[in-house]
Amino acid sequence: MIDLSSCSTTEECLQQSDTWLSSSNRTMADVDTCREAIFSQTKELIRIVHSALGILVNSEHEILLLKRNANARSFPGVFSFPGGQYDPQDADLAETAVRETLEETGLKTRALRLHSTRFTTEYQRKRIFHMEFWLLSCSDVTQNIELSDEHSEYVWALPQDILANSRNYPLAGEIILQEVIQGLIEII
Repeated sequence: MIDLSSCSTTEECLQQSDTWLSSSNRTMADVDTCREAIFSQTKELIRIVHSALGILVNSEHEILLLKRNANARSFPGVFSFPGGQYDPQDADLAETAVRETLEETGLKTRALRLHSTRFTTEYQRKRIFHMEFWLLSCSDVTQNIELSDEHSEYVWALPQDILANSRNYPLAGEIILQEVIQGLIEII
């Protein structure tokens, strides 16, 4: 359980929460516990954004990246994994990754396992982002990808090529995605 009793400001509570969340494998419930502890200490509500991203790997060990439209509200014109925010109708974040991948690519997938979890905090906007990256399986990754209107193109690329050619593959949330992609190099 997190103890924020020594905090005197919301920013201090967010900083301590950020450290606590990053210290080991935390869950959606842990993030919600932080929000409650911050409210208890400061009487300020913090927005929590739970999201999941799906990582698809083909037989050539390439991963699927989608390029966001230039007019996208967040991360315009950059590449990311398929994914999005948790919907209360989703059983968990694995289901969010599967649902979002279907919506954004038309590919039917299933979650294999959790690859990694990341937390980021926007202190000024008083938000905590909780992101889970799920390795997904697709029975036929060679089928046509039908992009949603959120994306302008897609690419299958080797993880090391993505990291070496950042001009060709500007990444959404660059540091976080670089860490995730580096972790993929080690397992595929």
